[in-house]
Amino acid sequence: RAYSKTLQQASISVLSKRQCEQRYSDQFTSRMLCAGSSHDDHRVDSCRGDSGGPLVWVVYGVTSWGHACRLQDAPGVYTKVSVFVPWIKKVIGK
Repeated sequence: RAYSKTLQQASISVLSKRQCEQRYSDQFTSRMLCAGSSHDDHRVDSCRGDSGGPLVWVVYGVTSWGHACRLQDAPGVYTKVSVFVPWIKKVIGK
């Protein structure tokens, strides 16, 4: 697979905790959030090779995993950065 040499961006929506839990049940924890595009004609999502990438320009989540790419019933799962703010501040010395 060829990877883009240009930074990509997409507009996706953060889904409710309930939607994420319904889709992923026991795999989904309070440290995660999920997001995806619901447009049937043009689904946008993170995919293999994107792990570790930001969810938005202000880091809201870090790409973690998902069951498939660009499927309406399989939104991407992200690590919820806000849960780790105390640890981040400690590590960076602030």
